Amino acid sequence: MKQSFTWWSFDKGQNLNDFLRHAADIGYDAVEVIYEKDFKLAKNYGLDISLHWGTRNLTQGLNKREHHAETIKELETHLKLAEQWNIANLVCFSGNRDAACRKRGSQAGARAA
Repeated sequence: MKQSFTWWSFDKGQNLNDFLRHAADIGYDAVEVIYEKDFKLAKNYGLDISLHWGTRNLTQGLNKREHHAETIKELETHLKLAEQWNIANLVCFSGNRDAACRKRGSQAGARAA
C-alpha cells in the first residue's frame, strides 16, 4: 500500500523542506495538491505527486456553459503539467450550482466532454 498526504492540510507555518524530508523519512510515497513551484522539491525527496488541481476554481466549472472555454483551457494546461511530472490524478470541480437544478448542470458538463 502506498500512502500520500495533502500538503495544504499542514501548510500553516510549517517549513515545507523539513516537512517533505520527514514525510519521506517515515515512509510516505507521495504528496497531493502541492504548489507547482514545489514539485521539484518533493521529487528531490523521492516523493511522487499523486494528485494535482485540474482546475483551481471551486466555484466555476463545467456545470455552466459560460465557463467551458476557460475551464477546458485550464484542464488542458494541467494535463500537460501532469504528463511532464508523472502525476496520475487531477481533480476538477464542477462549480457551484447556484439556483440551477442538478439536471441542467449535469447536461452542461456532459456537453463539455
